[in-house]
Amino acid sequence: MQRFLTVGLLIFTFVSACALSAELGPCVDVAFIADADGSSQRYVLRLPADFDAAKPHDLLIALHGHGSDRWQFASSTQWTECVAVRDFVAGRNMILVCPDYRATTSWMGPLAEKDVVQIIEDFKANYLISRVLICGGSMGGTSSLTFTALHPQMIDGVVALNPLANHLEYENFQDAISASYGGSKQQIPAEYKKRSAEYWPERFHVPVGISTGGQDTIVPPASAMRLANVLSKIGKKVKFIHRESTGHSTSYADTTELLTFMADSIVHTNVAVSQLYAPPGAGLVCKYPGIPSPPSSGSPDLQYTIGSTLYDRGVSIAANGAFRIMLGEPAAAFRADIGLYSGVCNNGDVTIKLCSSDNPQNVLWQSAVMLTGQQAVPVTVSLSGVEAVDIIIDKYDADNFCDCVIFANARIVLQNGTTVYLDEAQGDATCFLETDLDGNCQIDLNDLFRMAQDWLVCGYEFSSLCEAQ
Repeated sequence: MQRFLTVGLLIFTFVSACALSAELGPCVDVAFIADADGSSQRYVLRLPADFDAAKPHDLLIALHGHGSDRWQFASSTQWTECVAVRDFVAGRNMILVCPDYRATTSWMGPLAEKDVVQIIEDFKANYLISRVLICGGSMGGTSSLTFTALHPQMIDGVVALNPLANHLEYENFQDAISASYGGSKQQIPAEYKKRSAEYWPERFHVPVGISTGGQDTIVPPASAMRLANVLSKIGKKVKFIHRESTGHSTSYADTTELLTFMADSIVHTNVAVSQLYAPPGAGLVCKYPGIPSPPSSGSPDLQYTIGSTLYDRGVSIAANGAFRIMLGEPAAAFRADIGLYSGVCNNGDVTIKLCSSDNPQNVLWQSAVMLTGQQAVPVTVSLSGVEAVDIIIDKYDADNFCDCVIFANARIVLQNGTTVYLDEAQGDATCFLETDLDGNCQIDLNDLFRMAQDWLVCGYEFSSLCEAQ
């Protein structure tokens, strides 16, 4: 933050452009040097009127629409959505940041994405930030969904007003989007898919609020409606408001309702868990006392016996499966008692590997062979500098798929000393291997058009699926 917040010549307050109120402090127009390209970029900052730097605050990032800039959500009264956002921020004593994110025709291209990442990192380094929320309208709503899909570990809640969720089918503003993305959808379709939230529903581990209008021709509602429907079907926290008679706008009341849902639905924001893959019917399960939503069972009567020790909390996953732990803030270590649940298999040999998600060759810890009936092995793995960890369970020799590995008392110790148990984390337990729809014992594009990226990045092999056939 030093590169812009402590350099007085780069900070300007526009009282005339932004009326003061008793609830929300004045607009501060902040210039900063973008790490991405060295250019000078800007955002408007509004702190609570009674801001206390010694107390934690939520940070809400509000993204403007096409043709507008950072002042739209910071001060405009032309759009009721913007007034609703400011009133909500004031009522919740939040910090409001309204970035240009490459100004009028951004559409959350690569440079805009890097600017928002930089802003979040700087605020978390220089303020006591409890949660990072993001919202926007039109292009800003689209960009909010895009950014959340690209950086799920950085966002705790998202509200998208009149957004699109599929750039590959969208036809408006193509000149602006092409300039932002570095080419047309015909030239770089992968970039357009990458920034289309509809293709990545499994990445939304946080509450999502979406509004659409049935008469909207500027951003037709179909793709956002499909995204909301899929999120609901796979157990995500989503609130969808569709007004058939309205166009490209969202009312004050609906905006407030979505923001309230987002903020009030957030539970355990420091750690998220995502299933990468698992054998059919053997998804990730979190035990008591987890929260009553995926991946937790929420059942207090479920317990584990590993060797002669009884455990009442932890995470289980079958061999030939993997899950990802995503960290919302800097962590110090991962700790768990690792073993096999006695009685699950007759022959329970497995190997276990923890690796950095962005570099699967960076193996943080790998187990020796573990056998059913053995006592759990206490494990501590350093997570310094790691944002996400993949835990991979491989069968050993000729064992079947039924080996169930238990990470009893599995927890993340954050750098601030807080402990977050994985059965308290947000997450999903989607079993991706069930998408072998044609039964050919292969994972191909027909089955995995939405899930392929995780697998390709991690380099996992699935040939073992056919060994039992």
